Amino acid sequence: MMRYAITTITLLLLCITSQSNAQLGIKASIVTGSPNYLPGYVTHIGFNTGLNYKLNDRWRADLSLEMLFRKEKITYLSSSQGSQAPIKLYMNNSLTFISPVTMGVDYRFLKDKIRPFIGLNTGVLSTGIKINGEWYNSYYFAIQPKIGVDIALKENILLDFTMKQTFATKRNLTKHFSYQTIAMQLGLQYYF
Repeated sequence: MMRYAITTITLLLLCITSQSNAQLGIKASIVTGSPNYLPGYVTHIGFNTGLNYKLNDRWRADLSLEMLFRKEKITYLSSSQGSQAPIKLYMNNSLTFISPVTMGVDYRFLKDKIRPFIGLNTGVLSTGIKINGEWYNSYYFAIQPKIGVDIALKENILLDFTMKQTFATKRNLTKHFSYQTIAMQLGLQYYF
């Protein structure tokens, strides 16, 4: 799986560096998302930051880091001293996070002030939970289709609204894990 992600990123970088009329931009957004692997599809809040690179009037490359968090109280059963100790009920605060790091391309349909677009990103998704000061992490291969609209506030400043769905999968010797996250983001993009 990782080989496919590296191949995709390499091909995108080759496309980006071969263009001479491109513009580099930065973006920052507020994000809210709900993963389907947690009971009740609880909402996580976070941010998205990244780089955009205009290849031409229609296409742009996208490098994105997203962090979604949720703090909650959890209840679990555990034996504190191995298998001989009695099992106790614990209540603790936990912090869960979802963090896709992706690279992809967007295609914009219009060149006016309002620019709807579709895109596809691929990369690595990290999930984790912190309980009693210890982190438990997992890493997945992720594909992230998205749809959105950019509204030009000025020539080089855009308001960005994006809806995306992240499909994550991982396989080991005995199990196959997969889940989805649906997220919305609202932010600004600035092009140099």
